Amino acid sequence: MKKATAWAPATTANVNVGFDILGYSLASVGDLITVEWDENTSGRDEIILKTLNNHTSISDQVLKNTASVSLLSMKNDLKLSGTFYLSIEKGIPVSAGLGGSAASAVGSVVALNALLEQPLTKTQLLKYALDGEQAVSGGRHKDNVVPCLMGGFNLVVPGVQPNQEDSIHPLPTPEGLASLLFTPDVAIKTSESRDQLNDNLPLKDHTKQLACSMLFMAGLYENNHEKLRNSLQDIIIEPQRGPTIPLYFEIKDYCLNQNGVVGFGISGSGSSVFIWLKNEKQLISRISEEILTMFEQNKIKTQHRLCEFDNEGAKIIGMS
Repeated sequence: MKKATAWAPATTANVNVGFDILGYSLASVGDLITVEWDENTSGRDEIILKTLNNHTSISDQVLKNTASVSLLSMKNDLKLSGTFYLSIEKGIPVSAGLGGSAASAVGSVVALNALLEQPLTKTQLLKYALDGEQAVSGGRHKDNVVPCLMGGFNLVVPGVQPNQEDSIHPLPTPEGLASLLFTPDVAIKTSESRDQLNDNLPLKDHTKQLACSMLFMAGLYENNHEKLRNSLQDIIIEPQRGPTIPLYFEIKDYCLNQNGVVGFGISGSGSSVFIWLKNEKQLISRISEEILTMFEQNKIKTQHRLCEFDNEGAKIIGMS
């Protein structure tokens, strides 16, 4: 029996200016995925979901669980045999816009990869993780999977020509900033949220959003916090998804009127929101307390986390 445990970080996708093409990984919040491989089971060739960390909302069926679908895809492609025991310890809230399905998909293939005599590269692992993500979200969206697997900030550029592959471009990580996350107790499924989006939008809105995206890139490469602040505007998606998140616009108004806050937006499809702010203890404490008070006064349960940006991505934390 061989055993490996992988840690796969939470992620924030879209980042206001890059719907479906931009995402970054978060330190200190992630899933733990353990794969045990018994190559000596006589006549057996299967995946067994061993532990789901008491999450009743996560499927216990191999063909419907994002981690096991990824594992099965990799196992079949590489023609691996034996019994594979899969344990999932969710550290990422489910249906919260923090890339929970992507993390489980990534974690399972990274753990299995560590058990191979000739491990694959992370680029080679990507297609298997996407198989798992597709099983849950309904599409092969890379904006969570890529930063979870690779770490850091990543831009995914869709292929323009027929049959042209997407290209992945690592971006600079902002310095001197942290990401403060609030997750109201509201579950929002990515697939349902996507179905509700209106894709018939004025050209002027696309133009404004493109301008914000270009300024955002300049802000990243220059580590210019003022440019980042001016660019982190979501003209297209926020008006549609913001109303589904409790107190979204009230908290946004408060945050963007505070010195030291660089940006505010929806993490993925929500319900989590992110706040980029200077990594200063007093500032973080003051803003956290004020927002928590707003939720408490409205009798809304919420979790909050302070995360620095992660540049490493999924990794092995234990083997035996």
